[in-house]
Amino acid sequence: MKTRRSISLFLCLAMLTACLVFFTGCDKPKVEEEAWKAALDISKWNNLTVTVTEKTVKEDGSAVNKESVSTLKIEATKAYQSYAEGEEFEEGYYDKKDDQWVMVYNAGTKDTPRWVGYVSEYVSDPHKSIEEFAAASGLNFSDAQYDKKAKCYVLHNVKLSDDEEAVETVNLFFEDGTLVKMEVFNKLKDNATVGAKTRDTMVIVFSDRGTTTVTVPAYTMID
Repeated sequence: MKTRRSISLFLCLAMLTACLVFFTGCDKPKVEEEAWKAALDISKWNNLTVTVTEKTVKEDGSAVNKESVSTLKIEATKAYQSYAEGEEFEEGYYDKKDDQWVMVYNAGTKDTPRWVGYVSEYVSDPHKSIEEFAAASGLNFSDAQYDKKAKCYVLHNVKLSDDEEAVETVNLFFEDGTLVKMEVFNKLKDNATVGAKTRDTMVIVFSDRGTTTVTVPAYTMID
């Protein structure tokens, strides 16, 4: 599993966590300070699934590359992640053993898997990384507007982290007071390869809250 994709996927989950700090319902987006703190309590973010779909589109909305789909399933001490784009598919697990997170990946083939695990400085508690990112989030309650037609909350020119450029628009969708989807649209930029202005887009679906389970396959530890 590639480290960059692992980090990207956890950052996507972090963005969802940060959103809940400011929004809890569709009709009355109002929370007290204690509710904000509860939303950032990562110890309660277990048994959930996050699916992230990314693509680059032209100004007219047509796609210029294949969609990539990342999936994260997480429990308190286990996590599963996958990445798919066209014919490419990668998957791996996280397993907490003796207060250490083990990265588990398939060193064999799809037909003959050989699962191995390792511990390194790059394998850290996914909950902790989410917490750190959420603390740096630039989403502001006062900037949100409710779009009655689209049935979502809209924020413009949002800086999602201290290290990243502001995105153009973030849409948040709720059902029965629960955040179920988030759309992120980056600003249009000149794309010399395509010969047109393009933007990166991301759709994050949050599902199976409280029911997601992860089964880590038997694996052998390596150095």
